[in-house]
Amino acid sequence: MCEYTNKFTNLRIINFFFFFLLFLFLFPNQVGAFSVGPLKQTIVLAPGSEQTVLLTITNSEDVEVMYNLEVLGVKQNNLGQPVFGSFSEAESWVKPESNNLAVPANKTKTVSFKIVVPQNAYPGFYYLGLGVAEKKNGGVTFSARLLSLLSLQIAGTARENLKIEQWFGNSFFKLLKNDGNFNLTIKNNGNVDLPVVGQLILKDRQGNILKSQTINLGNALIPGTRRFLETKLSLKPLLIPGFYQAEIVINYGQLNQTVFASTSFCYLPFWLVLIILLLLLFLFILFKKRQKNQHYESGI
Repeated sequence: MCEYTNKFTNLRIINFFFFFLLFLFLFPNQVGAFSVGPLKQTIVLAPGSEQTVLLTITNSEDVEVMYNLEVLGVKQNNLGQPVFGSFSEAESWVKPESNNLAVPANKTKTVSFKIVVPQNAYPGFYYLGLGVAEKKNGGVTFSARLLSLLSLQIAGTARENLKIEQWFGNSFFKLLKNDGNFNLTIKNNGNVDLPVVGQLILKDRQGNILKSQTINLGNALIPGTRRFLETKLSLKPLLIPGFYQAEIVINYGQLNQTVFASTSFCYLPFWLVLIILLLLLFLFILFKKRQKNQHYESGI
């Protein structure tokens, strides 16, 4: 864990860029006959301060349309893609000037969202979706919902903290094959985005490194988010059956901090398992044969 003063660095801007590209791909800013803009906004505020952001809605239909306005929280799924819903108190900090807005045919209107940050707000990054949904026949058509991404940075002391919650081989039988599968769960317990880079290291029982490989952990992990990944380790160089260690080392954050975890597993190649089964079968046949001979001798 480490603390530093919040600043917009080039690396963080790059992380935002990729996150917004993904947002653009998943949530285009035009659906059917209306559009919203801007697609994204970044606001920096101090605790206890206020600000208003504007959102434009363009109605391309030939009739007046009523729209429903809302504020949604944003998190990431295991693939690093944005998921919208109710996740944090920050959603209550932003409110539209009205829950509904009528836009005349082929016209554009601007609506304001007021941001009020509490005095005790925790410093860090908060992602929110400013939503616009078309209302038809008294109901809201969520299939025609558009979202503008609001990145809200609360100034103050930032904290980087990444935790490895799980790291283990997911099946003994899979380790009998040439590739071992391992499950990893990580969580961002800090209050800023964390770029993550992973290294998978294979060691023998004495701790000697046998091989090392870089693994893809996805894009930057946003605060309060977990990510589950499954990674493979090639066991082909292992010629000797026995116990080994698989170690995951993750470098994260702007200060390149490190966390690691290790799990032990038994490597039994298929040929050895086959020999053991054949040996057991041979011993079983030998035991049955001896039993039969003893029975025959006792009968005499």
